[in-house]
Amino acid sequence: MESSGISNGIEVKESLPWLKVIIIEDQGYPQVILLRALHKVFGNRIKDFVGGDVLLVNNYSDAARLLESGDLKNYNFVLLDNVLTADPIPEAERGEPLSVGIKGVDTSSFPVRDDPKNYSNYPQRSGYSLIPKFNEQGIIVVGTSSMSPAELRAKGLPEPDFVSSKLEVPGSETGSNLMAIAPALESTLKKDNSKRRI
Repeated sequence: MESSGISNGIEVKESLPWLKVIIIEDQGYPQVILLRALHKVFGNRIKDFVGGDVLLVNNYSDAARLLESGDLKNYNFVLLDNVLTADPIPEAERGEPLSVGIKGVDTSSFPVRDDPKNYSNYPQRSGYSLIPKFNEQGIIVVGTSSMSPAELRAKGLPEPDFVSSKLEVPGSETGSNLMAIAPALESTLKKDNSKRRI
């Protein structure tokens, strides 16, 4: 099935497939900001926001496992953080549930939790090291790290296709600057459309 028309102020001049998106972020409040931004900017392009068309992953090992499984082949783009906890944080050690603040989306849809007090003590891995594997599977990478291209090069890490903030942006309706990169991302998705089957 296809969507068309206006995507939150961005004119879609041709019919496009429904989008499927992955969010890879390990901290609770950035997860909330990214979910809200995604819903605001691309919500009418995502057929089943709470039913699997938006996949939330909160650690490196689960992201790597999904890439190896090949289960992500029908996803269009990923919002990817660089610094990720290496493994899932045990449920008993996680913080309180957080509301994502989206109508019809509750804590059972996306089990977002506050960070544990000792968050920085958990082993970490680089999410950006997974960028080549996402690109190999035809998935566009929107990086959410604040690291500059020079900092990434110094660490030997690849650059994402696009960059979007996961921090609060003053005056932004979404809390993120995802709206600012949306036109360029839409253009890339249109070009990518002929190469994939949704």
